[in-house]
Amino acid sequence: MKRKEAVYKGLQFTPVYFEDTTLTSPDYFQISEFPNRLTAGKNLFKLRGNPQNLKVGGVLGIEILDYNKDPIYHEVVDYIDEDKSRVIVIYIYSDTSPGDCTITLISEAVTINNVSVPAEWQNKPNVRWTRSVSVNPNVSNVSEIIFETEPELVVEEIIGVQLDRTYVNGQFPVYTTGQIRYYLYNNQPAIEISGGTFTSDMSNGTVTVSTPSNLTPTPNYVVATTPYVSTIKKILSPTTALLDTEYTVYSSQSISSHTYNAFGYSAFSLSYEATPTYSPTENSQSFAYIQIKGLDPATGDVSRIKVFTNNNGTVGAWDLVNDIELEETEIFVTNTASLYPDQAVGTFVTQSTINTYWTASAYNGFVAAAAPTLTWTTASLNNAMKISSSLNLDANNSVLLVQTTSSGYFIENSAYKITIDALATRTTTADPVLSVYLSGSAFYANPTDYFNQEFPVKFGKRIGELRSTGDNQRFDDVVLNFESEYTGNGTLLLIVESGEWQVADIRVTTDNDAGYSPNYTRIKTPIQTTHKINNQISFKAEYYNVAGER
Repeated sequence: MKRKEAVYKGLQFTPVYFEDTTLTSPDYFQISEFPNRLTAGKNLFKLRGNPQNLKVGGVLGIEILDYNKDPIYHEVVDYIDEDKSRVIVIYIYSDTSPGDCTITLISEAVTINNVSVPAEWQNKPNVRWTRSVSVNPNVSNVSEIIFETEPELVVEEIIGVQLDRTYVNGQFPVYTTGQIRYYLYNNQPAIEISGGTFTSDMSNGTVTVSTPSNLTPTPNYVVATTPYVSTIKKILSPTTALLDTEYTVYSSQSISSHTYNAFGYSAFSLSYEATPTYSPTENSQSFAYIQIKGLDPATGDVSRIKVFTNNNGTVGAWDLVNDIELEETEIFVTNTASLYPDQAVGTFVTQSTINTYWTASAYNGFVAAAAPTLTWTTASLNNAMKISSSLNLDANNSVLLVQTTSSGYFIENSAYKITIDALATRTTTADPVLSVYLSGSAFYANPTDYFNQEFPVKFGKRIGELRSTGDNQRFDDVVLNFESEYTGNGTLLLIVESGEWQVADIRVTTDNDAGYSPNYTRIKTPIQTTHKINNQISFKAEYYNVAGER
């Protein structure tokens, strides 16, 4: 997510005639609402200003300094409250220094304590108000949600076939085949399986090892023997998985804890929720495909969205039809016009996913070459797409191009991110390089970009690159942040400049740091047939913060 930067002004050192030490400045700035603390995201305070003492049309200076005296970004919101208060929004990011910050306001008063300001202090800032407030970027945002422009709802009716769900081994199977060992993988807790196989469904499953063997390192005191329980964070390959928590034990003889770095192959159980097999039935159902645009508020953070409907042919209140938690929204999905769950096109479950949603080409400058082969593989990188070609990529204008067959929808000036796993293999002396572009009406294609000059097609906006410095290098959960310049469509392009690449788990999503709302989401909401007898259905959405306040 792109950060907004503040400029230091030094208002605390500006000479003034009068220092207002009151808590809410009733005679001058009239602070009508002030936060107890500043938390993650867009916080606010409100002021009215006293027109009897402050100069009408005078300049208002605002500065907010964190614990280290670094400036914190703020804006005046284009919004006037019911009591005529103006709203100031304060941006708190994850790296904002915790501790007390100082809010400073300066302006020009015409009278102070019922006495006209001396001539030498007129026509310039002469009154200052300062107040401290604590900052904690790790706390959820509960500020009032204010939109400068109300979000736009686009509703489309879709008739879809109702689906039946079936499970091969039940919805919540328990896997016990083989044994696992525990170790640290790049300083992260991990397990390796022998005699069994991890599948994609097992991600987020719970691993339990009742009696781990050959624990290391040995603690210096007696510790309680407890089972090791953790959640799988990521499946790296059919034999390797990352875990959420380390193996930590405690002792009644010490206040310290002990963390094991490894244990040998041991029996285990792995419980998880299986992905069902969906099969169409003879029944159909009407549902609303709702897109909500412009969700990012001027202040506050949208945590939940409630969708209501009202039948225009009847008299009555709005009926709640959906209540969702607002999360990141995947932009490139297999199909939005069905009742099937959304599936990212970058989740390569089978070769069919690659064949249907991805296409490839190759270029030697302005000359098209034989297209690379896109192959599903899961040997080294779980559920990956391998990009293979015999084309010599030594020349700067020789590349392999892999792109989505369909485009995604993007909102102007909104934050997004690409998350990708990859495995690079060196094939020449050059470092393996994979570049990522987005092309379409939502993005500005820089004409000075080399790739927008040397090929018969413009590649679009360069988002970033993955570069391997070794002969074989793995990349996990690499995040590339970007913003769209316009509202429109875009396709995802992967450009192999050198080396051989496998890619997996590619996600293009709305981006929202803690406390900040994504600017777009979509919702599928079933509509009862009885509501559709020759009349219209109206929709409305309500937006709530994490505290359940509108």
